[in-house]
Amino acid sequence: MSVKTVSREMLEAVAHMQPGPQRDRRGQKSEFNGQQEFNLATWIEKHEVPVKREGEWDNGGYRWVLKECPWNGHSDRSAYIVQFSNGAISAGCHHNSCQAYGWRDLRQYYQPGCYDRTERNQQSETWADPVPLPKGPPPVAPFTPDMLPEALKDWIEDIALRMQVPSDFLGVGAMVVAGALVGRKLGIHPKRRDDWLVVPNIWGMIVGRPGFMKSPALAEVMKPLGRLIDDSYARYKEDLATYEREMESAWEYDEKPEAEEPSLRRYKVGDATTEKIVELLAENPNGLLVHRDELSGWLTMLDKQSREGDRAFYL
Repeated sequence: MSVKTVSREMLEAVAHMQPGPQRDRRGQKSEFNGQQEFNLATWIEKHEVPVKREGEWDNGGYRWVLKECPWNGHSDRSAYIVQFSNGAISAGCHHNSCQAYGWRDLRQYYQPGCYDRTERNQQSETWADPVPLPKGPPPVAPFTPDMLPEALKDWIEDIALRMQVPSDFLGVGAMVVAGALVGRKLGIHPKRRDDWLVVPNIWGMIVGRPGFMKSPALAEVMKPLGRLIDDSYARYKEDLATYEREMESAWEYDEKPEAEEPSLRRYKVGDATTEKIVELLAENPNGLLVHRDELSGWLTMLDKQSREGDRAFYL
């Protein structure tokens, strides 16, 4: 085994050998403690650091040889600044009397106060006077029937007058019911030249003190949906009776039944589990209306242990 004397620059190069992106060798930028990137070549020019010569150095790095040592005045090309290929910076002087100095000392010499955090960040660390929080809930724009589609406007105004309930209670419920009936028949293509289709889900909630006729208001705007549900049940009973007669006839004559078992067209579900809703959606691909009379009970159910999947389902 042979022992070879190496220069200080080579030892510092070994100390700074670590993975890093390849950059331009001269004037490459380095990042310090998450601060903005630092351009060494620009810094040397800006602060008029006396350079005797410069050039590429040691496997992708760059070196500046200074005319004079800033600490003890050595002018025999012993002072240097080196930027390694990974962006790390080193500086010093080869004389023993300067061994204690490094890049931070050199930068402080030509740029006094550069490491004074208080001076550098005084403006950014100045906090504005605290602003008091607003009192009460933020103002909400009043609801007017003009916000409703023309097909629903007169109907909502008539119900509000007869029941003496706020029209926004009725308008919210009517729009959600209408959205449930439209279902997947209508979607949005966010991108012009893409097949990505978004079918929006409409959420509605009415909030009011006890006795404000919230449930009766929703029940009134859901009456048309109730008639569709009744008609669907009637058709389902007829189709089921026809299916059963055809099945009995096929069994009697030992024939292969051709009829398919009918399915009930559903429009609304109530207090159903997410597993059941998924099953019903498979039978009703156009969508369903999920109606919960007490919002607090629904939220409490979502907060129960082992119901994490329910929260993800509704989101």
